[in-house]
Amino acid sequence: MSVNVTAAAPDFHAELNFAPRSQQEARALASMVVASLPFPPLPVMVLQGEDGEDGLASSFDLLHTAVLNAQLNAQLMPADRDAAELARSKAAVLQQLQRDMAALHASSFGAEFPDGQAYDLFCGAFREYLLKHYATSTHDLRFYPLHAVAADSVLVQQGSSHWNASRMLSGQAQGDACGGARFSGYRDVVRAYALDLATLEHE
Repeated sequence: MSVNVTAAAPDFHAELNFAPRSQQEARALASMVVASLPFPPLPVMVLQGEDGEDGLASSFDLLHTAVLNAQLNAQLMPADRDAAELARSKAAVLQQLQRDMAALHASSFGAEFPDGQAYDLFCGAFREYLLKHYATSTHDLRFYPLHAVAADSVLVQQGSSHWNASRMLSGQAQGDACGGARFSGYRDVVRAYALDLATLEHE
């Protein structure tokens, strides 16, 4: 997806320091943040309904809401952390993820790529990224195991859309003319994101 993790984290941090002029503007900026990051959609454990039954939510939706709330409620952002410091902190998480994924890829050279380990790296980095920079009331964020995501899950659909949009923006669109890559299952999503990040060339 050609996400530059070597520069300041590419999610428009400075923009979070002003009050959006409208909710539409805030939602658009939050969507840009989600689109700019190298994470695939991850299956977050949530409680649903009055009975608090276990449910599955997308990390894309969770991050979008977190960024949106940070914009609309500027007082929730730590007062002692300026935009530059926040950008460095977020970039550090992304850079470490890229290094870890590259090391995993190198260690598996000549063998089947370890999707499960790549998935764990994504979950760990996303947990750190979200909780360190956006959490205000809880630091408990859990994910379903890789095999728990069905092939027809909305996560696979989100992954396909996000992947193809990123490829189009970077001029690297691949696949058929009707919509680019179509992942057949969630493991394929994770593998594609992991290999893309592992082989990312630093600019």
